[in-house]
Formats: sequence, C-alpha cells, structure tokens
Amino acid sequence: MIETVNLTRVDDRWIKTVKYDDEFRFDDMAYKAFRHVFGSEYLPDLYRAEWHPEGNVVTLEYDHIEGEQFPPVVIDEHGSRLINKTMKMIALKVIPDFIEFSKSHINAPMVYMHTDLKMDNIRIRNGKPYLIDIDSMGWIPATSRHEIYSEYEV
Repeated sequence: MIETVNLTRVDDRWIKTVKYDDEFRFDDMAYKAFRHVFGSEYLPDLYRAEWHPEGNVVTLEYDHIEGEQFPPVVIDEHGSRLINKTMKMIALKVIPDFIEFSKSHINAPMVYMHTDLKMDNIRIRNGKPYLIDIDSMGWIPATSRHEIYSEYEV
C-alpha cells in the first residue's frame, strides 16, 4: 500500500512524499530508463527521487501535467473519443512497453508496471494522454499479474 504523506505543487512541478507499507518501491533508475526508451511521450519528467533514512519513504519531484481530466459520469462525444483514444493507447502502447522493458531488464521475471492504472491517473494534454501518479510505478513479481487481472473482473 502507498500512502501520500505530502503533495505540494511548486510552479510547474509536483513534490510528493510517499510511504510504502510493503515490499513494493518506486525505482527511480528504472523509471528514468523506461521513460528514456519508451515513455517520454506519456510520462512526466522526474527531477529528483530522494529516499529518506527509514527506507520506505521517498520524495519525488516531477513535472506537473496540465490537462483535462476525464468526465466523472456524463460522457459526451468529446469525452467518449478521449476515453477510446486513451484505452487504445494503454492497450497498444503502454502495456506492451512495460512488458518489453521488463523482458530485457536485469529484474526479469519481475514486471515493471504502473500498479494504479485508472482514469483518475491519466491527464490529456494537447490531445495526448499522460500517466500521472508515478510513485505507483515499480517492479512486481510476474506471478502478481493474476492479482492485477482479478482486480478488474466484473
């Protein structure tokens, strides 16, 4: 579980401190490598990741993504197009990028993943979707995939 301890916006950047209550951790080196190879078109720049002495608390400084949030209930034609475009991007670009990055990384068979993919964590800027809540990105055991799938069962 991830707990936000502090979240402050300073100009065009967020400074966010989070606490992890389990083994999952944000991996700033993997984030930068993934963003460099795959995600620069849909992830914010990370400027700083500072781990606190207790080891389970990190402060991140990253770009604020100014953009549209998805409409909560009533979806007009514009909202419907945004959702369709975003879902296609997640299915055809983001998830395959995570898998490809994971296969070629030293942590394989771990999977590098955004563990909180949901519409609230996506912003639309200049017609393009961006993932936010980057502290939810990290390595999970490949066996955890069934837990992620079961979360989306109806």
